Amino acid sequence: MFALGCVAVLLALGSTAARTAEAQSASQIAGRVFSAIHTTKVVKDSIELFHASHTIDLPPDSATAGGIRLRFDRSNLGAEMEAAMKAAAERAWIVAESQFGEEARATAGSEPILVNRVRRQFAPLVWIEYLELQLPERSSRITMVRVPMTQQKLTDAVLDIAGTLATSRVPHDMIRWLGFWTPTRPMSEEEWQDASLDLATSVSTVTKSCYAGSLEGCESALGLTEVKDPLHEWYSPDGWRVLVSEWNPPKADFELVAAHDECVVKKVAATCERLARTRVVPIPLNMSTRATLYALSIERGGPAAFSKILQGTGTPLQILANASGASPNDLVSAWRSRVLRAAPRSDAATPGHVAIVLAWTLLFGVAASRRRP
Repeated sequence: MFALGCVAVLLALGSTAARTAEAQSASQIAGRVFSAIHTTKVVKDSIELFHASHTIDLPPDSATAGGIRLRFDRSNLGAEMEAAMKAAAERAWIVAESQFGEEARATAGSEPILVNRVRRQFAPLVWIEYLELQLPERSSRITMVRVPMTQQKLTDAVLDIAGTLATSRVPHDMIRWLGFWTPTRPMSEEEWQDASLDLATSVSTVTKSCYAGSLEGCESALGLTEVKDPLHEWYSPDGWRVLVSEWNPPKADFELVAAHDECVVKKVAATCERLARTRVVPIPLNMSTRATLYALSIERGGPAAFSKILQGTGTPLQILANASGASPNDLVSAWRSRVLRAAPRSDAATPGHVAIVLAWTLLFGVAASRRRP
């Protein structure tokens, strides 16, 4: 602050020196000096006020749950929401500890989570309220929780931030294969069912071979093996045609329209291949399906699994297999079995259902055949 005062005084004196043509009395010079000192005090008070408000906005840990730390302004959050956030952090810590094991505290608790309650008015009678959760060192990473702010939504938001912290420590090759942040919880049955549908409906040749029982096909479909020509290695000529049929060319491009028809309608393989190469070849199984293999590796490996992933070397498959405590083939085989078990069950009609339908059909048939008065 002393340096700021010196600068202000020098500026004042410099301004005085620049006006050499004007006679300056001692009282005038003293007035300028006192003015500069006053300006310095105002600047000092403003900086102290800024630091005070910053301390209010970002106080020390307002709440902790296991290794998870929350920071918030109590007057902004309110007693009810504060209690809800504490409960959400406690639930999130239980999940994070089961997922990250011995690395949970160094992962989920490595940075505090800032919580801010926001209310915005969009019209005279329209207010939007939500919570913002973010990391202090990564302002671009924000998770919003909109009303209704249920306990589950708050817990998921805390785990979402924990996933960001975990991802920053995972080997780059693993994250590049996974495509997004590391899963922070075991996969739900719904997520396994989605993976099952992805496996069953993909038009990729390697995915079909995986479904039929080929572990090599599963590894390729999951992106675990090196691929030089994705179009040829992942898809057959019939698959090329399906890929091309999934998009429509601009109507004004008559040449492209004709080529598109030649592929889709006339099934000319060479034309399908040429058009398919004009676009990014889609991966056989999506990133969410890949995440099920990652989650299965942690599930089978237990508390030390995530630590092994962080320290792992080699290909993603080698790292995941080591973390799970199984061989690569055994891990992929277990994944395929789990996915197939998650397939939605068909609602096949029972003999009783069939009898009821037939009875109602006959009843309505007789009623319809009767002559109306």
